[in-house]
Amino acid sequence: MGVQARQTKVGINIATSGSWGTGTAVATAVGAGDGHYVRDDLGVQLKRNLSRDDSASQNFIGSVEGATAEAIQTGIPMYLHYNDTFQNILWALVLGTGDTTPNIIGTSTAYTTTFEPATNKTGRYATIVRDKVQYISEVRGAKFTGFEIRTGDMGRMEITWNLTGDVEIENSTVNQSTQITALTFPTLGNRAFLQQAVFRLNAQGGGALGASDALTITSLTVTFRQPLDVKFVGNQTTIIEPEESDFPEMDIEVECARFDA
Repeated sequence: MGVQARQTKVGINIATSGSWGTGTAVATAVGAGDGHYVRDDLGVQLKRNLSRDDSASQNFIGSVEGATAEAIQTGIPMYLHYNDTFQNILWALVLGTGDTTPNIIGTSTAYTTTFEPATNKTGRYATIVRDKVQYISEVRGAKFTGFEIRTGDMGRMEITWNLTGDVEIENSTVNQSTQITALTFPTLGNRAFLQQAVFRLNAQGGGALGASDALTITSLTVTFRQPLDVKFVGNQTTIIEPEESDFPEMDIEVECARFDA
């Protein structure tokens, strides 16, 4: 039987703070509580930047040499769930400073939680492991650059976690079959749907949002982006830990059911 998508597994674990430093990222083993259901392949693969010798006095390119390992730019596509403690690590990697909790301002209660991106997330990265059946793939260091929440089929909410990674390897000494076997996965229920969302909007100088401020929307997209630099240095072929390089951005896009007052 050929390899099928249903046979693959994805594990994500937050790495030890500060272990990337200025050198190569250090992988962290995955295990119980680190399994994630994804909607599609992550599109991660090893790519090398090639240097061509195009010097004068030759009729053809005479030499091509492998240079640096191209930085990984991809996203992890998932469904959005309520009370999914497995996804807490991903919120923390995008926004927060704690190992499993985002950066929360004030008291967190139902419908009143306020999130704010941490001003610095140095040392806050993840190791991503994929069981591809024929081999185990590992991205030792992945810094998360944001997320996009969008409305999918039948109003089910989807989320993609965007990231920049250092390199994919297939000969990890940290994550092997034992670690893959130990993975556990979240409950498939607790789905988030558009029908459960209320979207309210008023003027900046207006009062507290109320029932009269609700809009009837048919789709919702929330995008958060934190630009990170990608830099290569001497004595290694992979990037050093990416750092914030510009102001974060957030976009909210809605589609209304009626064009009325």
